[in-house]
Amino acid sequence: MSYSKAIIGFLLIILFAGCSTPLQKNKIEGVWELISQKWDGKEYVSGRDIKMITNKHFVWIYQDTAEVKSLLAKKTQRDSIAAYYDAFGAGAGTYKLIGNAYTETIEFFVDANYVGLSIDFTVKVEEDRLYQSGKFPMLQGGKKVKDVQLDEVYKRIE
Repeated sequence: MSYSKAIIGFLLIILFAGCSTPLQKNKIEGVWELISQKWDGKEYVSGRDIKMITNKHFVWIYQDTAEVKSLLAKKTQRDSIAAYYDAFGAGAGTYKLIGNAYTETIEFFVDANYVGLSIDFTVKVEEDRLYQSGKFPMLQGGKKVKDVQLDEVYKRIE
């Protein structure tokens, strides 16, 4: 449990440190809340997902509060562990942006098998919306089993 709190604390430090950039250098920098997500064309909405993008780094954090409450209400050790690991997610790393080609290089992720991967996306910003699309690798046991089309729409909240 203390390991989870340490990870969350570290991610929060990264999030807040990254937000202190005085000038916005490109349109994707900011704090974004996920409003739509599709995996291979199928809508997936659950919990709350926030993404922060600075001039070099990105961080996202997710929690399904309803799922956490449901699991914790069961009051078993297994469900308490699931509440912290299954209903919470986070990732962070660096990115490169050239035109609308956006590549995230993962440095921290809930599944350590993704650490070190670079994933290519296409992004565009229209008014207060960030659109991000690309092929996301699905791993099992550290090996890629397939790519899924990931399409996300975020709303700027800061």
